[in-house]
Amino acid sequence: SYIPVSYHGDTTEGNKQDYSLVSISRLIETKDVQTAVKSMQYLPGKASLDVYGDGPRLPRLQGLAEEIGVSDQVSFKGRVPNEELLERLPDYDALVHPASFDPIGFVVLEAMANSLPVVVSEGAGSSGYVDQGGNGYVVEPGDARGLAEGVKDVMASKKDMGDRSRKLIETEFSVEASRKRLNNIIERAKSNQHRS
Repeated sequence: SYIPVSYHGDTTEGNKQDYSLVSISRLIETKDVQTAVKSMQYLPGKASLDVYGDGPRLPRLQGLAEEIGVSDQVSFKGRVPNEELLERLPDYDALVHPASFDPIGFVVLEAMANSLPVVVSEGAGSSGYVDQGGNGYVVEPGDARGLAEGVKDVMASKKDMGDRSRKLIETEFSVEASRKRLNNIIERAKSNQHRS
């Protein structure tokens, strides 16, 4: 379950109650968007979640939002072109990506590149880029309450976490960093070839 690194609920930024969250994924079981929907019941009533994407679980997710009383907080936006999504990302406070399985999780990296803090599950492939309490939080898959607590902590220092997200992307995914990784791979391959 989620264990906060620190909670700064008394900061001005942390007292903001109108959290604007975004989730972007195909609406299938392994993306676990239902956990994001369920997490809304643990957040202040002014919190909102915009869900971008389509898929076979849409009717079930809409029904869940209605059933647990958060349909006024959750908006299903459908599928939107990537360019338009990238333009909209800065309008949000944080990305939530509770996927139980997502090998790469490009959406998390795109959000981080746009200075958004992220709250992801351990199932998101890009969770390895999340510095717990530094640029976001990693929670256990299926833990709606933990996801909500992660969001609350992110909101306590959103700007700092967003800045750290962007800096990480700039350093880890720069041309120079990519070149170094590729050179390391080539050197290991050469080394293994000589051993054979």
